[in-house]
Amino acid sequence: MTEGVEGIIKREKVNLCVTIGPAVMMKFVSALTKRYEVPTVASLNTIMVDGTGMCGACRVTVGGKTKFVCVDGPEFDAHQVDFDEMIMRLNAYKNN
Repeated sequence: MTEGVEGIIKREKVNLCVTIGPAVMMKFVSALTKRYEVPTVASLNTIMVDGTGMCGACRVTVGGKTKFVCVDGPEFDAHQVDFDEMIMRLNAYKNN
């Protein structure tokens, strides 16, 4: 995925990248676009229970601040999202 994005960035002037998909993919797309200084929006798909932010299941850290995907998002500056924390929280909900 990132190879294709990098190829486009090298060939063309990219004003904005929007990344939507698995958290790990968005993490690597964000890291790549940050290197090339391409503004990037991530559309996050976390666990959402109540849609009001009260349950906290969709909590993410963006720019060092707590945000709730269901209320504040789902779109955020990808370069500010703590993807490692988000991935860890998503994994907590998996059945092992």
